[in-house]
Amino acid sequence: MSSREPSTNLELVVEIWSTGNTRAERDTKSAVYADAGVPYFWEISDSLTLATHVLKDGQYVEDLTAGPGTTVTVNAAPVPVTFDPAILHP
Repeated sequence: MSSREPSTNLELVVEIWSTGNTRAERDTKSAVYADAGVPYFWEISDSLTLATHVLKDGQYVEDLTAGPGTTVTVNAAPVPVTFDPAILHP
């Protein structure tokens, strides 16, 4: 992975994964975001499970995991957000 200029404008990246996304693809994308210095990274699975991460020492550390039917306050964001991941379903 090559070193990139730190992101100065991007605060949060959200990836919505499907069963077609490989583990390698997921790991590569999160490493690119970390390398760019994006402070917050959220992952949403096809089962609507939300996993939030905070960048610490160049690596993402999981902050919270929540499934649909659970109202949570996410602090791994530029501002705290409270919601139930079930609202993500179209």
